Amino acid sequence: MDIIFDLSWKVFNVLLILPVIFFLRLIFKKKTHFYFALTLFLIVTALFIVKANYTTFEDVYADSLNEDTMVESVTIFINDLTNHKPEREVRTRTTIEDTDVIARILDDLSGLELKNDPENYSFYKKYALVFTVTNEEKHHFYRTNKLHINIDEQHLNRYKIVNGTDHLKTIKQLVESDDIEWKQHGE
Repeated sequence: MDIIFDLSWKVFNVLLILPVIFFLRLIFKKKTHFYFALTLFLIVTALFIVKANYTTFEDVYADSLNEDTMVESVTIFINDLTNHKPEREVRTRTTIEDTDVIARILDDLSGLELKNDPENYSFYKKYALVFTVTNEEKHHFYRTNKLHINIDEQHLNRYKIVNGTDHLKTIKQLVESDDIEWKQHGE
């Protein structure tokens, strides 16, 4: 089904270019001007399409995580992916409520440059982060939600991480720390 959608989307995009070519031909009577305008149009369109595939962590989560958001906790799950899908029985988790640690985790994630990766079908990543966040929706009306982020060294949800930040630094420190109590599934 995805192949049919991808193919029809590409055909649709090509069909959209045809009226633009016709319009440019009407405006530019000389062939050299027409070819220059067409080339410029195609370059700008290609740059726009390429740029549309890139974003940042802040842009993706702007509605859920912003300067006014109250982050109450983050639950970190460590997934055993030996079978490409986490086994519930071997999932390990901890909940962090320390605002300084939460701020460090968010600081590690901020600045991530991301590229949309449609080939990344695996929903499961090494770590699953569940943030409990509260945002003001209307004047004095607050909503608390769970924000789920699946992350590993190369991916954040459906995005590929394209810059070289140490975005798992704090999480790895927590995993190695003896001060953090980790629980197995069912505890």
